[in-house]
Amino acid sequence: MPLPTSYTEDQICSFMLSELGTIATILDWSVSTPQVRDALWDTLIAYDVATVAAATNMHKLRTLARREAWRAAVKGLTDAYDFSSPDGSSRSRSQMVRQAEARLVEAAQAAKRYDLALALSSLRVHRVSPYGPQSDAERIR
Repeated sequence: MPLPTSYTEDQICSFMLSELGTIATILDWSVSTPQVRDALWDTLIAYDVATVAAATNMHKLRTLARREAWRAAVKGLTDAYDFSSPDGSSRSRSQMVRQAEARLVEAAQAAKRYDLALALSSLRVHRVSPYGPQSDAERIR
């Protein structure tokens, strides 16, 4: 199968759903679900294009779409809480949230190379004194 050179809106939404896998099924999401469409629009905004057809860098499009899909999934899973019934059975649904959050962190890290705002927001600045290190007593004066 050749690598894609373009996507339609439905195709990139399908890609996002396949990335989410079982989570998309649990959330009952489809290509036309508003949450998926919102993730698509957020992808296009991050890419800085108005349409999917205008997105020519497939790696960038897929990377940003992956991040937005996981961001939407984390938001959609916020109601997935743990519960137990009087008969003693219990469900630990919050584990899905933790897994989705971990995938979002991975996807966001990969997207940093394409999203300047994200890259700059996570940039660490270290100040170095041209006068060398100072002891605590010297700084407290």
